[in-house]
Amino acid sequence: MAALTLIAAACGGEDGSEDAAAAMTAAQNARTQAGTALVDASAAAAAADAALAAAEAAQAAAELAQATASGNQAAVAEAEEKLVQAQAAADNARDQAAAAQADADEARAAADQAQADQARAAADQAAAELPPAEPPPAASAEPLKIAFVHVGPVSDKGWSWAHDQGAQYIEANLGDAVEITTLEIISEGPDSLRVFEQLAEDGHGLIF
Repeated sequence: MAALTLIAAACGGEDGSEDAAAAMTAAQNARTQAGTALVDASAAAAAADAALAAAEAAQAAAELAQATASGNQAAVAEAEEKLVQAQAAADNARDQAAAAQADADEARAAADQAQADQARAAADQAAAELPPAEPPPAASAEPLKIAFVHVGPVSDKGWSWAHDQGAQYIEANLGDAVEITTLEIISEGPDSLRVFEQLAEDGHGLIF
């Protein structure tokens, strides 16, 4: 059924091709996730086997201690042999568990890398399909008109004076790129509103 779906999607033109590609990617992701789950399960089983083998080695050690306490040399020899075998089995199970965990880590890293590669490829594809960026507008040859409206004289050594220092700094650093207009002793209220409106009508882009 999945194969028929892919074939039908592939026959549907450009949209069908995109659907087929998406279905193929989904299938690959599912297969990768299944493989990761499988190696995780194998690692968990190997860890369980290692724990069981360690428990059996501990039991063998306890039996050896009991045989030694009884003074029965035959029982001691048998317990020693059993302990050696249990320890060897525990070591082997521990090595297998470590190898299985390494495989699981490698599979998980590969799955993460595959997903990252797919995301990067999708991002690159989306970027390639974006329309070309429009060139920035040409810089205007006209200077920026800036007006400074002061409530008092610029010689007052107060706010108006400091404001005017800023205007002079702008003019000194931007030169012909700006055109500074300075108005002094403009009281707040209806008169100042008319001044602001006139400055705006005269083309001032910034009014302080």
